[in-house]
Amino acid sequence: MGFRSSQPNRVLTFQVCNELFKKARYCKYLSKKKTWIYNGSCEVEKVKGVRLENNTYLIKHADCYSVRLYDTDIIDIYPNKWVFSNGGYRTNTTKDRIQRYSVLSISVSQYVWYYRIGDWTQDADTKVFENGLTLTKEDILEHLI
Repeated sequence: MGFRSSQPNRVLTFQVCNELFKKARYCKYLSKKKTWIYNGSCEVEKVKGVRLENNTYLIKHADCYSVRLYDTDIIDIYPNKWVFSNGGYRTNTTKDRIQRYSVLSISVSQYVWYYRIGDWTQDADTKVFENGLTLTKEDILEHLI
């Protein structure tokens, strides 16, 4: 039996992220910047973000929003495209979060990730998932119409 969170699926678009980010709070755990101080302690920059699920946050960069799972940005959401990455972590949680917050459906066969746009009941092309996968609005509309 595979892992599946109880949270409902929610496709994140740039407009949806704008609305969600109105509730953002500062959190030191979201930062990748750490400054080591001479006495051995660490100072961490606070970053604004919205908690989506356990260890999963929506954060804002200069030109896009990102869904961050732990320290890895797994989905970058731009106004006209989405960029996907598992960061080298081929875990059930990573797969679940990508499926939950995008239009991708992912399956795994012998440690290789495959994806489709939409769900597996549709007659769509199955392709190998690679880090840096970029989908535009046109790619998605083409497969869902």
